Amino acid sequence: ANGGATPSGGSATTVTGGTITTLAFVSYTNWTFNGWFTAASGGTQITTSAEHNKTSNFTLYAQWTGSYSLGDTGPGGGLIFYVSSVGFNCGISFNSTGSPTGSKCHFLEGAPKIWAAEIKVNWAHAEYANVSVPDSWDTGGIGSGYRNTLAIINQGNSDPSKSAAAFARSYTVVISGETFNDWYLPSTNEAYQLMVTRETVMPTKPGEWINPNGGYWTSTEYDANEAFRVGGSAFDFVKYYKYWEGTSSQFWVRPIRAF
Repeated sequence: ANGGATPSGGSATTVTGGTITTLAFVSYTNWTFNGWFTAASGGTQITTSAEHNKTSNFTLYAQWTGSYSLGDTGPGGGLIFYVSSVGFNCGISFNSTGSPTGSKCHFLEGAPKIWAAEIKVNWAHAEYANVSVPDSWDTGGIGSGYRNTLAIINQGNSDPSKSAAAFARSYTVVISGETFNDWYLPSTNEAYQLMVTRETVMPTKPGEWINPNGGYWTSTEYDANEAFRVGGSAFDFVKYYKYWEGTSSQFWVRPIRAF
């Protein structure tokens, strides 16, 4: 069902070039059903009132419109700061089935400001301060942060008090009985969207968005020694040492999740 629940009604039989008399019912929490189509994205809509013109077996895909807008409270209790109608790759493997429902993601949700009282940490443990992260992508694309975050942690940066990635992954919240534990350290582009959306969201959500003058770590590595952090009124990206003795390379962390 392209992200929704298993359709009720199962398969249907039709004749070559004919019509389908009954189409299955399907639902998807927080999404509006747009109809059945011949492709997961795009394609031709199939209805019961028009001939489908197909000459062999074919699969129908449910297509949806999300019910979240910028600034809405997301399912994990944070704020929606990015919306994509076409969807984007995401998840552990950064692919088109990476969402919690096995499809592309359409939303990014930022953890609320009170998630950890704005504690500052280093990007990496001291022993990995000058070592490139294995399998970590240099890309800062939308949806890539989860994969980057896991790569950073798997290198050995697993202590939340010493690693921005581990700190972000440590966030877990239960909303209406559902556990949300898929938070991660945003990539550069994801962090940029946090900063940009702040301009439109902050007037209606005072004190809830990120500090415009502070520095926030991203999961995007610059090289073996440095990673990017974002901050300032110009939303600038600055490469900074992953670890430095003392507090000079400690910055804030704001976990996000994609769905």
